[in-house]
Amino acid sequence: MRLLLAVLVSLAVLPSVASAAAPRRVLISADLAAGLGATDGSRTFPSDVDDAIAVAWAVSTPGLDVDAVIGHYGNNEAAAITRQTWTMVHDVMGRRDIRIEQGPAGPMTASAERGRGAADPCVTPGVQLLADELRRAPATVLELGNLTTIGCLVRAFPKESANVDELVVESGRAPGEVFYLREKPGVTDTNFNQDPYAAELVLRELPAPITFDPWSVNSSTILDDARLDRLGGDTPIGRWLRENIRTWRTFWDAAFQDMGIRAWDQHVIFYLQHPDAYVVEDTPWKVVSCAGEGPRKNASTDCAGHGPTQVPTLDAEKAQLWLGQTPGQTRRDGIRTMRRFRSPADQQAFLDEQTALHGPDVVPAGPSAAGRAAAAAAAQGRLAAQRRHAAQRRASQRRAAARRAAHRRAVQRRAVQRRAAARRAHARRVARRRAAAR
Repeated sequence: MRLLLAVLVSLAVLPSVASAAAPRRVLISADLAAGLGATDGSRTFPSDVDDAIAVAWAVSTPGLDVDAVIGHYGNNEAAAITRQTWTMVHDVMGRRDIRIEQGPAGPMTASAERGRGAADPCVTPGVQLLADELRRAPATVLELGNLTTIGCLVRAFPKESANVDELVVESGRAPGEVFYLREKPGVTDTNFNQDPYAAELVLRELPAPITFDPWSVNSSTILDDARLDRLGGDTPIGRWLRENIRTWRTFWDAAFQDMGIRAWDQHVIFYLQHPDAYVVEDTPWKVVSCAGEGPRKNASTDCAGHGPTQVPTLDAEKAQLWLGQTPGQTRRDGIRTMRRFRSPADQQAFLDEQTALHGPDVVPAGPSAAGRAAAAAAAQGRLAAQRRHAAQRRASQRRAAARRAAHRRAVQRRAVQRRAAARRAHARRVARRRAAAR
């Protein structure tokens, strides 16, 4: 009997253990452009390689179940990026089970006021794939480039966007922070600056928690030449990455003398694997416009690093995303920012696991269904309040219009009455004159 009870107890426990060990479901949106340059797309210099390393690391991690990758514009043209994503994930890594589609080819700002539906420029195969996958089951979404894809998801598929467990984004800065590399200014937050409209839309309307990997974290660690030489080991993906990052390494060393490359997007992957490796804080946010007057347009604004002597690369900067306490900030539940590694050991683990392109067999689960439902309910409440206020404004406008119309009708009625009275008085005067003449 004791043995039977032990067997029954073990069988009862098995489902919960299997559930706890289930891989975390992930959908990735990225501008993966390693190996693309002047002859491949729109760039006249090599394309950045961090997206490729980050995607390869995520796909290689047993604890992450990557179901789809959307390739969008950013480091290069959307079509070239999507082809390179197919090559790396399907051909090199042999993961043809991962669905890949092309996302937006440009920012959503130009089409922001257009209607939804099949004709909407936001409804690309990639955005449709993201909506389909979220309709099938909730997932964590990683955005390694600009936020156009996620903005389009929020605008064109609001119901499906409520199934995002968590959005993790590489973007943002501390209030007033100027970007320097090796004491050289002029670096910009490209992911945010390519589509500030979409980023602000996502911050305001996506129900899910959003975690940012900002400049202070993603610029803090260099994957040095010794590690790059053994990146991925003697595997097909390791050899492919080392071959396709060679040109970028030469370009980057000439520009910044890093003797390696900065690990930008890779922090998003490590955070997903080891969220406790970072100090993460709830964060208010503010979008600071860089628009201004004069020939340089934005040289006298409040944007960090801008001024009469600003570096020319900042001339095209449209806005900045400030994450932290600052006047005019917006605070929303679920907006969080990675501030730094919790310890030097965590930073070392980040470098070691990235070099091996391997992560843990089990990673922490995303926010619970209850948390997701609460976030969605809060978002629905905000939307209902916005609709209620809009309805009240429309009703007030209709009442005011009705009062104005009634006033116009009263004025017209009095004018008609005055004219009628004048005609009657004139008729009486004519009648009196005729009577007097007789």
